[in-house]
Amino acid sequence: MGATDLPVYFLKNIYLDSIFESGKVKRKLKYFSVPVLLKYKFNNSIYFKGGIQLGLMNQGEDIFTNKVIDKDDLSYTLQVRSQYNPFDFEFTAGVG
Repeated sequence: MGATDLPVYFLKNIYLDSIFESGKVKRKLKYFSVPVLLKYKFNNSIYFKGGIQLGLMNQGEDIFTNKVIDKDDLSYTLQVRSQYNPFDFEFTAGVG
């Protein structure tokens, strides 16, 4: 989970803010997820399944990049895991 090409935000460090002001940010949120599903199969082999999926975040980081000589050759990683809820709860369904 995450996002790419986020606008650069201030890091409260004059040196880093000036280096990355024209760059971009990529957010990576990594979760460990476990689905709990029930499946019902009809006589004609068609089935429906549904349930919940529980997730726990194990890593969260924003990667700031900027071009100096080559494409994205300057980077800085900021740990942002503490800024997000570490739990993820989803409903899921399927047909086959």
